[in-house]
Amino acid sequence: MTFDQLEYFIAIAETQNMTSASKRLNVAQPALSRTIGRLEQELDFPLFDRHGKTIILNSNGEEFLRFAQKCMQSFHNTKNSITSGGIKGTLKIGNMLENIEINRAIAEFAKQFPGVQLEVVRQPKTENLKAFDFFFGNADFENAHLSHSLDKVTLWHEPMGVLVSRNHPLSNRTEIDLKEAEDYSFVLPYDTAFAKFVNHFFKLADFVPKSTFKTNDQSMLVEIIRTMDYIALTPMYCNLYGDQDDFRILRLNNPEYIRQIYLYWDTNKTMTDSEKVFLDFVEQYEFEYNKIDI
Repeated sequence: MTFDQLEYFIAIAETQNMTSASKRLNVAQPALSRTIGRLEQELDFPLFDRHGKTIILNSNGEEFLRFAQKCMQSFHNTKNSITSGGIKGTLKIGNMLENIEINRAIAEFAKQFPGVQLEVVRQPKTENLKAFDFFFGNADFENAHLSHSLDKVTLWHEPMGVLVSRNHPLSNRTEIDLKEAEDYSFVLPYDTAFAKFVNHFFKLADFVPKSTFKTNDQSMLVEIIRTMDYIALTPMYCNLYGDQDDFRILRLNNPEYIRQIYLYWDTNKTMTDSEKVFLDFVEQYEFEYNKIDI
């Protein structure tokens, strides 16, 4: 039995979907099937009930899942306890996104690796990104005419929505086609990579938004939407709007309205030990958004 077998089994068991597990692990489905088949052969009992293309975790699988999760957690805890004390250095991290999950990941890394000093800068200017060891962002930064080439790892895929106040005429909706919002006034982001991202969606919807208000100030955006009939494009998973009872986020029902979230770094740079550990940590970190079916 190998750690790969346990990791593959956990992914399939948690998603109960070979396609989702394949995407999560970045492993071809035939390789997943072969690995699980060998695992079941070694264990001498089936872990899943199979009905055509559908796989369902059976009672054996449920019990083995608890064992596998404890085993993998014990492995990572032991690995971290061995490596964290000896890893030292300084990491400068740019965070281009307003997202609490990224904040939690960085905080957890700081807890597990106290010997690494972190400098985290929110919304750094694009022209200054070369000064960072890593930065969190979306695909807009790849087209920002940076002076260095980038590598990246995908963290999650995030659907977009429309933020409205609870008193807005659209607040009784759960989803919307962006074209339906054409007659409403938008609060728009001001001169950021996210602004370019938002403009791309309006082009897809084939209209120019009505707007007399642009801001990069999150609290200002919230206040304008709370007190006026303005609306705004926002990530569905954003939870930085204070009292959620005051707002609704309507999911955009066009599957094209998705943004991909990445961790970026300079392709040509030789990584230090602390940088390697950070990259490995982020790749292994279980972002809650990966558990949501989009």
